[in-house]
Amino acid sequence: MGTFDVIIMLAGGLLIIAGLVLFVSGKRETGKNNVEAFGIKVDVSNPSILLIALGVILLLVPRLLPDNSSDSSVNTTGEQTLGNNAHPGTVIRNQTVHSQAAEATAAEKPTPPSLPAPAAILLPSGHYELISYQENGIFANGIEGVMAMQPSGNNAVNWTAQLGGYNDFGQMMVYQYAGYIQKRGGNWVMMITGSTEPTYINQGETPLQLSLTEDEMTMQYQYLGSLITLAWEKTD
Repeated sequence: MGTFDVIIMLAGGLLIIAGLVLFVSGKRETGKNNVEAFGIKVDVSNPSILLIALGVILLLVPRLLPDNSSDSSVNTTGEQTLGNNAHPGTVIRNQTVHSQAAEATAAEKPTPPSLPAPAAILLPSGHYELISYQENGIFANGIEGVMAMQPSGNNAVNWTAQLGGYNDFGQMMVYQYAGYIQKRGGNWVMMITGSTEPTYINQGETPLQLSLTEDEMTMQYQYLGSLITLAWEKTD
């Protein structure tokens, strides 16, 4: 109930008291002037009746009017509740509500470790000299050879080689070879693309077992049904 309602009710109470006083004192008893409304006769010449009626109306006015203070309280409470339960990003009266929990979570989120750069593949290059030759696990004596290797990109190396040895008649036979090796998905392949050897046959790519250090290299592969193992020493 507001201050204005209290004032109206006090005024109504005073009017009722004043009307009762006039009614009891009976200062004005003559000149009756009655008005009939809804079957009720009212003596309008006596001001005490009017004062009492007006006072009663004033007392009832605050109760008949809507309670604005209650609505205001409800709205204020609702806005407060909305403010307390607002989700991150909700705008209330031009103010953005930020979630401190979300900011804390973002701050505590660990940074994924950076992956190390892939290790560079060691590729054979330069010149090599043959130090041993095996065919199906049997060493062949008297065979000499040299090889030149040149990386060509995509983990591939082009090579040329020269192998020589004595035949059954004591004649020195020297043959030229050319081809490439390449590492694919962790495995090596080898191909002999050409040769001056009379029995040479292009058998395509074949798996290669390659063991490589800074000073030595071992190659093992199948050629025409035979397991060939070559050991090389780097010369430059």
